[in-house]
Amino acid sequence: MSLAGHERELSARAVAFGLLLGVPLAAANVYAGLKLGVVDGGGTTIILLAFAAFGTGRRRFSPRETTVSQVAGSSAATMALTAGLVGPIPALAMSGRAIDPGSVVLWGCALAIFGSLLAIPFRRTFLEVKQLAFPSARASGEVIVKLFSAEAAGGRTAVWVLVGTGAAAAAFTVARDQFQWVPAAWYLPVALAGVPAAALAIGFNLSPLVIGVGVLVGARVGISMLIGAVLAWMLIAPVLVHRGIAGASYPELVTWTLWPGAALMVTGSLTALFLGARDMLRAWREAPAAGEATAAWVRPAVIASAIAVVAVGWVGFGVHPLHGLLAVALGAAFSLAGMQATGETDQTPSGPLGGLTQVMVGGLPPGGVGTPLHAGGVVNGAVTHSSAMLNAWKTGEVVGSRPRQLLVAQLAGIGIGAVAAAVAFWMVDVAYGIGTDAMPSPAALSWKATAEAVAQGTEGMPSGAPIAALAGGLAGVLLTLGERSKRLRCFLPSAVAMGIGFIVPAMIAISLAVSAIAFALIARRLPGWNQRNAPSLASGLILGEAFAGVVIAAIAVARSL
Repeated sequence: MSLAGHERELSARAVAFGLLLGVPLAAANVYAGLKLGVVDGGGTTIILLAFAAFGTGRRRFSPRETTVSQVAGSSAATMALTAGLVGPIPALAMSGRAIDPGSVVLWGCALAIFGSLLAIPFRRTFLEVKQLAFPSARASGEVIVKLFSAEAAGGRTAVWVLVGTGAAAAAFTVARDQFQWVPAAWYLPVALAGVPAAALAIGFNLSPLVIGVGVLVGARVGISMLIGAVLAWMLIAPVLVHRGIAGASYPELVTWTLWPGAALMVTGSLTALFLGARDMLRAWREAPAAGEATAAWVRPAVIASAIAVVAVGWVGFGVHPLHGLLAVALGAAFSLAGMQATGETDQTPSGPLGGLTQVMVGGLPPGGVGTPLHAGGVVNGAVTHSSAMLNAWKTGEVVGSRPRQLLVAQLAGIGIGAVAAAVAFWMVDVAYGIGTDAMPSPAALSWKATAEAVAQGTEGMPSGAPIAALAGGLAGVLLTLGERSKRLRCFLPSAVAMGIGFIVPAMIAISLAVSAIAFALIARRLPGWNQRNAPSLASGLILGEAFAGVVIAAIAVARSL
């Protein structure tokens, strides 16, 4: 399906348009990531908006220019994840470490460049020799071809759905958070074991973002989160309050419930990794043999970016250079596994691989949470951007783009995306706080719990939490093993989603589950409508609230200065 002929590709306007969208997407990803652990590269959004702005007329984009815009914008948007601003960086902040924004920007840029360059020797291996599917990336390429080969009425409709729901979600968020015209939540008028439901955050969260995530994740994930929330907040939390182990508020209760929740998430993810270990080993064994010759500048550039990662970790985060070198070596090895997994399953296991890295290095001297969080962050960032580079090349393969042009586009988005994400993190932290009921930061709490567990053992856990963590870890292993059976998978909850239900406020899990179930029923009755409109509807709801939330945070920061 590639497009023949000579056409514009790496044009200044294509890169500029991608970056223009990538900056707010990076900021929105920080907000969404800290609220619910959701990060979206924004590929579909960028493609649709490029089609809306440049789909017709004399200044019409070529399909290859659209691909360049998407790659540059997605690279910027993904910096919220690559720079660790959803997981390890807020985990460090909650551990009492001062976070220097400049160090975060430099570290994120070095990691993104390192990951992107790591992908170069393996492009031919995964795309041409193994011919891995990369389903979402291929779908993006096919959407670009269809939209720009002829005017697509369906594309126009999708744009209007995206823009309309985004505007409505933003307006609702402003009314809720800025003017308090709408309540943030509605709590059930009941008490559990004498504890009011409001104190346990049991009710419904009035959040377009949560509804949009529910649309995307599906009924199984929504129900899994609901099961976790029922266990944590309706059964366990009232007992904790009654026994005086924790106070009747989300910030106090989550310091206990995060342990079984994080154990569910971590052991579930690690079990899935170990079950796929054979494929990873095959990737490590086969990829170098099938790799292609690369330009002479690639190896020195990879070494230079690796040195930059180590140097920023040493100067900016106080991590010993030997620990930094170990983290970089693990990042290179695990990036290969991440690219393989992305191509085969469409899922990039950057978080689980980062968690595994924490476990591997957590016992090294001098101890503390800084070293495992840094090492996990290095792996997380390298895996994220190396896999993103392969996705970009797969999209380009469909459209007919040249790999070198897409590499330049991805590198172009890194710096500005890192700055936008770091500024957004600072503003959200000042306005909402990290690890609060407004910004529960489930991914960061899981990273923090893992680092503390490998560094301190059970000493820092509250009463009863070690046994609960052990039970949660065992449940994560058993649930993930059970998913191997097609018959059982339909009846078993997702360990990771269930663990998130233990960490986020109950009202978020309940609202997300209701949304997921409702749209699953709609998809069953109206499959055509759902396929055409659900992705744009969900993206609009998520981005609308996230954009508005970042703007409100900026206003709050400006008023405090």
